[in-house]
Amino acid sequence: IQEKPLKLPIWVVLIFLRMPQWAVPLVMNTVYKIDPKAKLSMLQDLERQRNTEIQHLCGEIVKIGKEIKVPTPINAKLVELVSKAEEARAGSPCISGKELAN
Repeated sequence: IQEKPLKLPIWVVLIFLRMPQWAVPLVMNTVYKIDPKAKLSMLQDLERQRNTEIQHLCGEIVKIGKEIKVPTPINAKLVELVSKAEEARAGSPCISGKELAN
């Protein structure tokens, strides 16, 4: 990731933090240029047949969601799929966001 110089007043940052989730990628594309060859560390871990940080990320969200009685179905599904991929040592499950949401 190549960072573009960015100097924003705090009020702009606060607006950004309150943006709807669908708008975040639109704004981030103006802030960051992502190398098309870049791979997420979790994908690299799966490709190298290593355990990922899925339990520390999504697993923690699922745990907290259960504690406060807030469903976290997508995070739970991610934990399930990535954990199965770790066990299988066969790389990424290659599931799209659309498939994950169903």
